[in-house]
Amino acid sequence: AAASLGDLCHLTAGWLTGQIGSQLGYHGQVDVDEDQAPGLTAGLLALNAAGVCTRRSQGGHLGYLRTGSEAMWVQHAAVTGYANAADRYRLLAWADGTRYQVLTHIVRGRQHLTRPGQVVTWRDGQPLTEFGAQLSASEIRADLAGAGRKAVTAAVNALQVTVWDPVPGPNTLWEHLARELSPAATGPARSGVTR
Repeated sequence: AAASLGDLCHLTAGWLTGQIGSQLGYHGQVDVDEDQAPGLTAGLLALNAAGVCTRRSQGGHLGYLRTGSEAMWVQHAAVTGYANAADRYRLLAWADGTRYQVLTHIVRGRQHLTRPGQVVTWRDGQPLTEFGAQLSASEIRADLAGAGRKAVTAAVNALQVTVWDPVPGPNTLWEHLARELSPAATGPARSGVTR
């Protein structure tokens, strides 16, 4: 039913709070590990309230995972999604003066130059997970398969945004996002954007 990027943000927030049982690509219960990344949910909710439709995220971690793995895991707290230009500038302004990094890409028409992302997970010193690699329009459509056509088109025309902490391990990113981007901190919602 989503008809805009704002609608996707609103529906994603509904999934994060448990009001919606599934999200595109994520069926069943919400899988946000607050034990590993305290405040992750609040940070994601703040981003979606600020117009950044979050698609993937991970908490920071440094050491062995609770699964009993003998591998050493190094993870950066990171989140990636879609935003319009105004919300991207707002995110850049928020990050200015902090250690947090914002990476953005855009796809226009048929022209597509693949740009690399940022490695955010290492396993035994080998890169494992990358966030923020530039997606093509077809990759965005596949990522949002099942959403309303207008909302998918809005995402294709939006900026691809990744926020990450260059220091591996800590999860302070989420608290900062929640505190600085919450509606109470930034004033009333902009008109025309579903919250």
